[in-house]
Amino acid sequence: MNKNQKVVYELCLKNNWNYEKLEKYVELIEEKNKVMNLTGFSGDKLWGDRILESLNFMKTIINDQNHIKFLDIGSGVGFPSLPYFIANPNFELDIFEPLQKRVNFLNLVKETLNLKILISIKKEWKKKKTKIFMI
Repeated sequence: MNKNQKVVYELCLKNNWNYEKLEKYVELIEEKNKVMNLTGFSGDKLWGDRILESLNFMKTIINDQNHIKFLDIGSGVGFPSLPYFIANPNFELDIFEPLQKRVNFLNLVKETLNLKILISIKKEWKKKKTKIFMI
């Protein structure tokens, strides 16, 4: 376990979050990144600059509020919203990602980790205009 991964593990323990699913998410990123070129981050840098920063950022934004609907526009492989949602799925998450290869990856994550999120591509965006989100 690298340094940042250990910090994430301890943060998950402290907050009663699901570390195992986060670990699987990182494994999926690193595995698929080899063939799909999803992100330039891997290893300790992925755990620190993406996972840990996402968890801390989203924890500050969500601030333990319930019944939040969060829209992540241009999420890429899911940063910053998806790591927090994986660890602590106590809000509604919709992801809008215009690139099909990333949508394919996000759908793989959704299916593999059994997540209840909505992932949209550009042509589906017009359906969202009637929902209210915290952006």
